[in-house]
Amino acid sequence: MKTYFYAKAITYQNILDLIASYTLDFPDTETGGDIFGFWTHTGCPIVQVITGPGENAHRSVVSFHQDINYLKSIHAVLHERHGMQHLGAWHSHHILDLAKPSGYDIETAIAGLHQSNLERLFIIISNIREERIDINGFLFRQKEKVPYIPLPWIVSHHENPYYADKALDELIKAPVTDEIKSILVTNFSF
Repeated sequence: MKTYFYAKAITYQNILDLIASYTLDFPDTETGGDIFGFWTHTGCPIVQVITGPGENAHRSVVSFHQDINYLKSIHAVLHERHGMQHLGAWHSHHILDLAKPSGYDIETAIAGLHQSNLERLFIIISNIREERIDINGFLFRQKEKVPYIPLPWIVSHHENPYYADKALDELIKAPVTDEIKSILVTNFSF
């Protein structure tokens, strides 16, 4: 088995703030969105932009399904304007006590890797806790013995330049919740 001690997820603080806000918009059901950015030469995700749910997304207490037309339209703009790749998806497990991918999440991610012939996929899970939002990242890779590895975060507190793109303002619906709880980014050991 390979070891991935070098593996980290890299992002901006505003990305984590957005995930927390979107999560609080739907405290009793799963919600989510998509993750865009780049991969490092070692296969680590650099998260530059995330979306929330599209207008026609479907959610329940235990599932979230993104609006596919919304995903495609945003991906087209981000790829054309910034060369970004679709890295994966994020979703909340709201108040469920599950801070990692569920069995269904694992099956869906592995099927997505094989169907799309992708090498890797990045999934983020958020949870509402009493005084915080937990946000955890997981890297899925094809041909591995374990379905995923948890990734610790490297977080930049500089301004994220991609959100200055006016085309994104028109496409990405902002979360309703603007006052967020403090965020605890959990780093799992493995």
